[in-house]
Order: sequence, then structure tokens, then C-alpha cells
Amino acid sequence: MTSYSLEGRRVLVTGGARGLGAGIAGAMARAGADVMVADLLEQEGLATVDALRKEGAWAAFVKLNVTSEAD
Repeated sequence: MTSYSLEGRRVLVTGGARGLGAGIAGAMARAGADVMVADLLEQEGLATVDALRKEGAWAAFVKLNVTSEAD
């Protein structure tokens, strides 16, 4: 499998609070990206960000409803 570096990149993972989205956020962080986790599930999103930070990644959370034009 080929390994990619995302050093110096910033990513936004919608639906990143749990499940597949959290897995993608983790993979992006391990590849070197700064990760913004966006989701409706605030507590789960904050827990995901906390886990990423414990691994040494830069990560933050924003509450986001992708079906809301205002968000």
C-alpha cells in the first residue's frame, strides 16, 4: 500500500464525529493533516477531537448541519 503525506494540509471532515467519518479524520491526522471535525453530534465530535489531540494531531470541532444553508 502506498503511503501519502498530508503535511501542511488542512482538511474538513463532515460527519467526522463517529464511525467512518472519525476513521477518515484519524487517517488524515496520521498522514500529517490538520483536521477540522464537523458534525451535528457535538459530544461525540469533541471526543473524536480529544482522541486525535492525544495522538499529537492538530484537531478542532465545529457543529455543522450540512442540510442547513445557514450553517
